[in-house]
Amino acid sequence: MIPNNMYQLGYRLLGAAVLLLCAGCQSLISNNGAESVGEGTGISLIVGTYNQKGSEGIYSLSFDPSTGTFGEPKLEARADNPSFISQHGNRLYAVVETDHGALTTYSRAENGTLQSLATALTKGASPCYISLSPDGRFIATANYMGGNTSIFRLDDTGVPQGVPQVLQHQGKGPNADRQEAAHAHWAQWDPQQAYLYVVDLGIDEVKAYPFDDGAGEGFTALRLAPGDGPRHLFFHPHLPVVYVVNELSNTLVAARRNGDGTFTEFQKIGMLPASFTEHSQAAHLYVTSDGKTLYASNRGHNSIAVFNIGQDGSLNLVEIEPVLGDWPRHFLVLEDERILIVANQESHNLVAFRIESSGALTPMGKQIEIPQPTFLDRLAF
Repeated sequence: MIPNNMYQLGYRLLGAAVLLLCAGCQSLISNNGAESVGEGTGISLIVGTYNQKGSEGIYSLSFDPSTGTFGEPKLEARADNPSFISQHGNRLYAVVETDHGALTTYSRAENGTLQSLATALTKGASPCYISLSPDGRFIATANYMGGNTSIFRLDDTGVPQGVPQVLQHQGKGPNADRQEAAHAHWAQWDPQQAYLYVVDLGIDEVKAYPFDDGAGEGFTALRLAPGDGPRHLFFHPHLPVVYVVNELSNTLVAARRNGDGTFTEFQKIGMLPASFTEHSQAAHLYVTSDGKTLYASNRGHNSIAVFNIGQDGSLNLVEIEPVLGDWPRHFLVLEDERILIVANQESHNLVAFRIESSGALTPMGKQIEIPQPTFLDRLAF
């Protein structure tokens, strides 16, 4: 990645300096001078990570929304590349994003930490996304290198049972480096649980699978432009509209939901400044529960693009805000507190922003270091 301004270069050099200073340490975690938050105060956060640069697995920490201050991170569970997490009831599910691909189910142990209940193979390499069905009876993983999606049935205790149903994709796209094969990157049911949708970066498609106690024969719900590399999808909370973030073309697509499960594109809009010509890859997106604002992250440009959503679902750019870090893979929107927290994977930090009335972001001046954060959520239990 070649930064487009000196600020981004400074963030990258700062991250490199931190790594050098901490070389040989088992864990790269510090409070970066921020005021400590007492245990049990504020909001509890859960963080998924990659293990290559000092992380040991899944972490939790507290966050005070009144000041933007983070507490000291705590190792909740040792895990191998728990890059994406989902929670349901008193269960937490984390992917094992490795060549052997697995899904681990956790509960809360008597000593307060997470304990592993079961680990199930996903039958697809590098799972990178998890979702639960609206009725809570099934869980799906998108397996990036496997080019497939796995669907597990959950027992009464919330633990995956048996061998998963596997939905295999075939094909490739024009980007020889990233689209040499199918790469499922997102899998989730629609709110009505009529379809399981899978976004595949490798073949530039959103697949739809009719769902009734299992997935039926799939079809193409939306075909993106060649080389778009779709990554994630979000359902508008009130309108029959979906939004797709395209990792490789750094664009957003807005599409109408049709009665037959297909989508019809009606807008495509860029996420980067027109003057920016260096490498960047779009990542995560989120639509607020009132349906008025969409946020999406740019890795490389290192920013969050903020869009207002019109009454017809169309997007209008508000601003593109620097994330004060490198490679914003994921972010969390705390709507009630009007705060957005970014997980910057390569600068190893979480950064808090205040959400203004327009939806625009203002840095709160607080951050904390944690190694290779890839996922962030409010801890549910």
